Amino acid sequence: DVAGKFSYQLQKAFAQKQYSFIAERLEAANNYFETPLRELITEVYNQVLNLRRKAITKEYSDELEEFDAWFTRIYLHFKRCSILVLGILEGTEKAYEKWSTTNYLDWKEKIKPQTVYIENEDLYEEYLKSKSKKKKEPKEKKTKPEKGASTLATMQYFKDGLSIPEIAERRGLAESTICSHLTQLCINKHMKPEEVLSQDEIYKITDFLIQFDGKRIGEILTEAGDKLPTDKWKVLMVNRLIAEEIISL
Repeated sequence: DVAGKFSYQLQKAFAQKQYSFIAERLEAANNYFETPLRELITEVYNQVLNLRRKAITKEYSDELEEFDAWFTRIYLHFKRCSILVLGILEGTEKAYEKWSTTNYLDWKEKIKPQTVYIENEDLYEEYLKSKSKKKKEPKEKKTKPEKGASTLATMQYFKDGLSIPEIAERRGLAESTICSHLTQLCINKHMKPEEVLSQDEIYKITDFLIQFDGKRIGEILTEAGDKLPTDKWKVLMVNRLIAEEIISL
């Protein structure tokens, strides 16, 4: 199979220190897998964005987010390998410069939901009306909060010293939603991971996750059972931030 042949080629090339050949093969692999991986990640990520607005699909949305993080991690592994070989051929300074100045996920940041199940409530209402055969009285248009306002409100409460349960109770939201807000705030760089978790907790969780390298978070949680190093939401948060390259293993 393709993976087996590619792995054999790399093992043989590393043994013979044929680094230029390795760089060529990695470039070819990147070109070969780039489009299908992007298409797959885009499809999954679109579904994540579409379903975040629907509370009844929370469990399904969480599973999709795990897939999204997993596939994104695989995509970035290809990029890391190329940077590693670049460091061998042209020096670590040049490799570090390229890695630190290149946003390999800029295309993902531009993804918008492609279906009617988007965060625009007005458009969603129009869609439902178009599917209904009965004529209904037009509903009074409600004033929507500014996009991202809910997440920023969580940040303000957290910085004011409220705990996650206290924020959830005050805002009438699930604790898992508040944790998701804090994770997204770190991804968008409105907050630093160290503002949410202590450095000791981050080290402890990353050391824990390294033991399960390559496994999905759902499998990790199942295997670990009640032996998690800390609260489940903290493990989920660190896992997501690792996938988004906010925290390094």
